[in-house]
Amino acid sequence: MNRDDATDQVKKSLASYLESQGINIGRNFHCLSGTHSDNKPSMSYKATGSSGYPFVHCFSCNATFDTISLIAHDYGLKPYSRENFEKAYEIYGGFEADRSVGGYGVEAYICGRKIRPQMCNNLR
Repeated sequence: MNRDDATDQVKKSLASYLESQGINIGRNFHCLSGTHSDNKPSMSYKATGSSGYPFVHCFSCNATFDTISLIAHDYGLKPYSRENFEKAYEIYGGFEADRSVGGYGVEAYICGRKIRPQMCNNLR
């Protein structure tokens, strides 16, 4: 699997990730950000955002997560950091133990693809 396919696979897998957490994506659910009490479910799943990938959004606190940022949140990782990508790829498989992405190191992949350029320096 090449690096673009791997990232695409992870980003498209939000529904299965949520369902593996026991969340019914067919209706609103409690906010996953944990920053406020959520007596009435205020977060919803959207199959396609402006990026072309699914996301979840809370109407109370305005938190928005895609698959990668939600994995970061759930595992206490910095969003779009090397560790975040490694955890996402560990969950969804398809990567060698040398932490390469389609033959490129994770750092080279993230920085080369200009994914969150401000995060690139954090990887070095």
